Amino acid sequence: MKSFEFDKMHGAGNDFVVTHDPACPLDKESVALICDRKFGIGSDGLIFLSGEADGIRFQFWNPDGAKAEMCGNGLRCAMEYACNHGLSETKEAVFLTDSGVLSAVRLYPGSIRIRMPQATEPLMKTVKGYSTYFLKVGVPHAVVEVDDLENLDVKKIGNRLRYAEEFAPEGTNVDFVEVIDSDHLKIRTYERGVEDETLACGTGVTASAVFLMKNMEGCKKKYIFCRSGDEISVEFPENGNILKEIYLTGPAVTVFSGTYNITSF
Repeated sequence: MKSFEFDKMHGAGNDFVVTHDPACPLDKESVALICDRKFGIGSDGLIFLSGEADGIRFQFWNPDGAKAEMCGNGLRCAMEYACNHGLSETKEAVFLTDSGVLSAVRLYPGSIRIRMPQATEPLMKTVKGYSTYFLKVGVPHAVVEVDDLENLDVKKIGNRLRYAEEFAPEGTNVDFVEVIDSDHLKIRTYERGVEDETLACGTGVTASAVFLMKNMEGCKKKYIFCRSGDEISVEFPENGNILKEIYLTGPAVTVFSGTYNITSF
C-alpha cells in the first residue's frame, strides 16, 4: 500500500497539510480528497515543498484542488516545516513561489517572519453596492470596510463578491475589516478555493494592512486581529514604496504528524 508522510499545521487557525514526500499525489482530485474534512485529512490547503539549488520550491493548492500562486499563512508554516525537517539548516531560507522569490526567517520555534510579494496599486470599485478596495498580494483581494464585523454574514456576502463580474475571470478573496485605530483592525476573510470563511488569511491580512496604511496616518507596523483571535503583524518600509517591501509576522504551529495511506486515489 502506498502512503506519504505529512505534518498538519496551522498559521493563526488557517490549517494545512504540509509535506515534502514525493509519494504525495498532486493531481486536482487527489488534493481535494486529502483536504476534505470528512473523507481525508482535512485542511484549508495542501503545501508541497522540494529542495532546489536556488532555494525551497513552495507549491500550494486550495482545498478544491486548484493551484494558487501564494499563501501567506502557508508560507510561514512551510518555513517552520523546513526547519523541523532539515530542508533549511539555518533560521533563514529562500522560497521559490509562483509569486516570486520570497524570504523567511524563523524568529523562534513557532514564530515566522516572511517577505510578502509586492502588492499592486489598489483600485476602488463599487461592487453590488459595496465599496471595495481591490489589490493583489500574490493573489487577488477585495477589502471591504464594515461597522459591525461580528454580526456580518461573511459567507453570504463574500460569496456574492467573490464571483462578481468586476473580478472576473479569476475571482477574488474578500476581506471584511473593522478599523480599531490607525494601526489596528479586525478582519474576517472569505477565501476563494475554500469557498467559505477561514480563521485567518495571510495575504488578506497584508491587503488589509495596505488599506489601513493608505487611508490612515499611523505607524509603519500594523496589527491585525484574525477570526481565530490570533494577532498577525505587517511591517512596511520607513522610506520608499510601501507596496514593494512588506513583511508578515505570525504563528506557525505543528498540530500533529502522520502517515496517510493512499487507498482512495
